[in-house]
Amino acid sequence: MNRNKLFTQGKLRAVVSQKEALALITKRTTPVVILEVVSDYYADEDARQYRRKHPIQGFFQINSDRFEQLPMWNLRSDETMIKVLEEYGITPASEKMILLYDTIQIDCGNATSRFDASARIYSVLKYFGFENVAIIMDNKITSHFPNEFALNHPEIVRRLSAPETSNTNSTPSGTTHLRHPIPVEWSKEQISRSPSHKNVFVSYETLLKMIAGELGPYRLLDARSAEEYAGTFTGYDFIPVAGRIPTSESIVNGDFQLPKYEILTDILERLERTFRRRGISKTDRIIWYCGTGWRAARMFALSHALGYKKVGIYEGGWNEWYQRHPL
Repeated sequence: MNRNKLFTQGKLRAVVSQKEALALITKRTTPVVILEVVSDYYADEDARQYRRKHPIQGFFQINSDRFEQLPMWNLRSDETMIKVLEEYGITPASEKMILLYDTIQIDCGNATSRFDASARIYSVLKYFGFENVAIIMDNKITSHFPNEFALNHPEIVRRLSAPETSNTNSTPSGTTHLRHPIPVEWSKEQISRSPSHKNVFVSYETLLKMIAGELGPYRLLDARSAEEYAGTFTGYDFIPVAGRIPTSESIVNGDFQLPKYEILTDILERLERTFRRRGISKTDRIIWYCGTGWRAARMFALSHALGYKKVGIYEGGWNEWYQRHPL
């Protein structure tokens, strides 16, 4: 496939570099919203406070915790998630392009995983039928990304969602920056049609049927570390039991990170080679899982970027499996 192509059949590629994001915003004639995904569980309070004091037009923070619930980190109800999306003024029918990024780094076995939080929200948006959404996956992204972006590209910032007087913060220079997006209610028709892509998430009950051979062929891919897959390490303080789900195959998320000496196309090519070597085709039904859903969501997004369409996530992950299916 052409990994340099940003759109296929009118749909935005799932992951883009910072340079590609700039090009998208520059050429875009309809609104663009950039969402920084944060989490109270992985709090970077200094960066968050700085952003509150220095808001940048078109950049908003969205908390992934509002989409998940303990003890299993499963997603909340569709109704709850729709309410959060309404607060951000985005609907599946909107012409807005949504770009996601985050600066959260998570230690997973021998690797540090990045952009998992963005991928979690990406998977939610795909579940609800959003098409023009992508993750800015770039090793140059830091907690100061919005401010550096505004400083270096003021003409591009002006192309982002325009501020409303009732919802802005005036700066000493007299310019205004949007603190919060403008809420919008989903129509009854949009709600009745949601989620439009139900196969994005696979439930525990559905996975049991798949493993029992009741739902046809599938490839269950474990995105956790090799140690977690081997059962020598759980990967989480709150998961006491190690192991793996029957029929699963290991494709380690840590092998597809983005070190400083690589660019986005490098990891896409590496994943494509891995799929080819494993005999995984674009006609296969692919289900990713990890511990709680974040790493699986990242591999889900990378799979989308390669043109794999029959991809889903067992979002309960090993955390749910070991609790509901004792070894």
